[in-house]
Amino acid sequence: MQPPEVQVLRTIPDEAERYAVGTQLAQKGYLIDPHIMLNLWDPYMAMKVRKEEGYTWVPALGQGVVMNRPGFAFPGMAPYDALNPPPGSIRVSTDFANGLEHTSPCGRAAGNVAKS
Repeated sequence: MQPPEVQVLRTIPDEAERYAVGTQLAQKGYLIDPHIMLNLWDPYMAMKVRKEEGYTWVPALGQGVVMNRPGFAFPGMAPYDALNPPPGSIRVSTDFANGLEHTSPCGRAAGNVAKS
């Protein structure tokens, strides 16, 4: 579901180069999921875990980090607001993976079936 310019990140073997290209793309306005596109996490499993932990959005590359995970609150720190994602954040969804849950190495190993 990513534009070809972003998809190329997963083909760059050198981590430093991948981060440099990802940063350039983010500066041009592309939404870059750092875990999936830069750290090469399995997209289905990353989104599945995020959903299970209560995330509805995660920050894109260049946005601030989430200080409180869903359901937690600490004095002086803004709580995670599942209903109001910041502009430019990444929506958490496994919709892209319908039918792929059986091909994901993580999904197969765990015997998981995607439920959107």
